[in-house]
Amino acid sequence: MFFPQKVTKKYSVVAMSKAIHLSEIPPEYKHMKVIGRGNTSIILEKDEESVVMLTRDAMKKDWLDWGIGIAKNYKVHDLVAKDRKFKDFSVYAIEMPKLFKLDDANRKLVNKELLFFNKAVKELGAHYIKKNIDKLMAHYEEKENTHSIVYKLMDFLINYHPEQWSWDVAKRQFAQDKNGEIVLIDPIVCQDLAKAMFQKAA
Repeated sequence: MFFPQKVTKKYSVVAMSKAIHLSEIPPEYKHMKVIGRGNTSIILEKDEESVVMLTRDAMKKDWLDWGIGIAKNYKVHDLVAKDRKFKDFSVYAIEMPKLFKLDDANRKLVNKELLFFNKAVKELGAHYIKKNIDKLMAHYEEKENTHSIVYKLMDFLINYHPEQWSWDVAKRQFAQDKNGEIVLIDPIVCQDLAKAMFQKAA
């Protein structure tokens, strides 16, 4: 579960809204089966090897497209939002390969990745590190761990202002493709979208 960077009392008493509803699936995708559902996205099965992710999260779109390059293409849909607090957020339809749960070997590798990451963040200071991604990257470089999947995420995030995103680096965000390659699929969220999700319904 992700939260805006500064979680205040008002967020703790307001239920988080889902950023996209099933009723907001564009007509051209209505025939596709829903195979996944998250707080910011809906996953539709296009065929045996491909899916279409619908999301209002621009950071997620950037990560899948520019960050790890698994987005085959995407379309932008400017739909009337069911919940007016999302009226300024377009819906991105991102075509990408179908992903699968981690096998035992990859689960061990991910556990190792997360152990290193969590230890590094704790040593450097969790509240400090988000605004100093370069320091975290330097730590990985000093430990000769630049092959890390999470290092790729930091190399991507350093191009954005820290107020643009929140992150959620956890085991549930990892999957693997049909060839067994590990994919960090959903480690960040657009900060503005996260804040809107905690606002009262408009």
